[in-house]
Amino acid sequence: MTEDLCNRCAKCCFIVTDLRSKEDKTILKQCKFLIKENNEFSCKVYESRLGRILSRRSSSTIICKMYNSLHTEIKDCPMNEGNKPLIEVELKGDYALANWSS
Repeated sequence: MTEDLCNRCAKCCFIVTDLRSKEDKTILKQCKFLIKENNEFSCKVYESRLGRILSRRSSSTIICKMYNSLHTEIKDCPMNEGNKPLIEVELKGDYALANWSS
């Protein structure tokens, strides 16, 4: 897998910060380093993003990882390897909704 396949949709740059739900879907929060300009997404700290702390909770710390090291794959992502559960992510501005049953 290569990052050249990434279409910069940013769906993998939204993170679960709690288990609230809306429309029976999990609410995902936009990564604090994600920026959107002219309908394209980019990362403020792209070159040094891996391993950065994105969120802390009492029971866990969320860090930035390579897409292929995530526990799930995003529906229709060209970087999918086809061996993990699929989720559907719908962007809603500064948050997203994740459907875990896709």
